[in-house]
Amino acid sequence: MAVIANTAMIPQISADFHLLEVESVEATQGPKFNDPDTLEDRLRVQLRVRTQGESDDSFHVWMSPKLSEQATFGAIVKAILGSTPTEAEFDTDSLIGGRFRSMTSHNDKGWPKLVAGTAAPAKGAVTSKQRELVGAEAPF
Repeated sequence: MAVIANTAMIPQISADFHLLEVESVEATQGPKFNDPDTLEDRLRVQLRVRTQGESDDSFHVWMSPKLSEQATFGAIVKAILGSTPTEAEFDTDSLIGGRFRSMTSHNDKGWPKLVAGTAAPAKGAVTSKQRELVGAEAPF
């Protein structure tokens, strides 16, 4: 009998601010959001929850490889490294093991996802912009 990992099992990650650690970053191709027939560069980022009191679960998110601070990936890079790189190329391996805080929610199928605009350094205060995005009822 073969025993395999059930990769279809949805990780039980609460919709809340979490301390997250980057486990891997994989460059791939995926359908454009506005045009599913067209492929574009995408990143598959594996994240592990490091929030005290939460289960030690891991999940992956898909995102654009854009490094601008307005882009989800760029905001994560800035939260981990302190700034976004300006060089022509960026080695995503420099993010492995890096930690940042971000709000998570769930997509319509129940999978965890990151809330855009909420990435912050692992240590430090939550910004007023983040409070505005998630509402005052979120525990800070």
